[in-house]
Amino acid sequence: MTLLTQLTLRYLSPLQKENNSQISFLDTLITRKNVAVTISVYRKPTHTDRYLDFNSHHELKHKISTASTLLNRALNLPSTAEGIRNELTHVSNALKSNGYPSATMSNILKKKSTSEVIPSPEELVGMFFKWTDPPDSQNGFAVLPYIKGVTEPLTRILNNNGIRATTRPVKTLQQEFASPKSRLPSDRQTNVVYKIPCADCTWNYIGETGRCLHTRKKEHIRNTKVFKSGSNIASHAWLEGHTIDFENARVIDRGNSRVRKTLESWHTAITSQADNNSKQLPRQYSILL
Repeated sequence: MTLLTQLTLRYLSPLQKENNSQISFLDTLITRKNVAVTISVYRKPTHTDRYLDFNSHHELKHKISTASTLLNRALNLPSTAEGIRNELTHVSNALKSNGYPSATMSNILKKKSTSEVIPSPEELVGMFFKWTDPPDSQNGFAVLPYIKGVTEPLTRILNNNGIRATTRPVKTLQQEFASPKSRLPSDRQTNVVYKIPCADCTWNYIGETGRCLHTRKKEHIRNTKVFKSGSNIASHAWLEGHTIDFENARVIDRGNSRVRKTLESWHTAITSQADNNSKQLPRQYSILL
């Protein structure tokens, strides 16, 4: 057996086998009965039928979208008439338990029942370019916190003036509940800007790396030991006869690859006797220093 074959077999997902003549795939449950195959909606055993509550402080169109998506799936995914009826009953009961009025569900179903005209290929191309190329009348885009009774009229005013507006919740569950994952120590986090001081003077080295400080610090220590050419830290340690305080090296900022260089230049400008190989901060930032 070749190495490539061994690696392929190792990382391939195990073959899923049917259980009680059923097998799930994405949102579908495929059931085999003799030679006939039927499709219905699949839900995990941990599914709770808990959706966006109709009485929650969210924009109405988000709630309508939630109900419309579930009802649309109930109408189109099951392959039998009985399956559609069962799914519609299940979805209706689930939406009612989440506070959705029966009238709202009836209005959505009436719109779904009307025959939709399938656009021609030429019309689809025109629709695509209309979506991708915003009209010249649009002057901007705004994201507003949703406050009932305030956001709606403000959105209409912005739309009338050519500014496309959308909403977001004022608070999210992520903000209310702490993350259960333990946070890595700062020296183990990636995409950082860091500072390494000198133990004998006020000199500081400011650097940036896409890796973690722990890894980059070991490289600096190794470069200092061998007085590697081009290393600012090694040059300061050997030429000045000073000791570099690697124990107090710390992360001072974080950012992706597009902003780390700017952050490095910024911290170099505001740190006393800072040294590195970064470019000088553009003049436009001098007013902020």
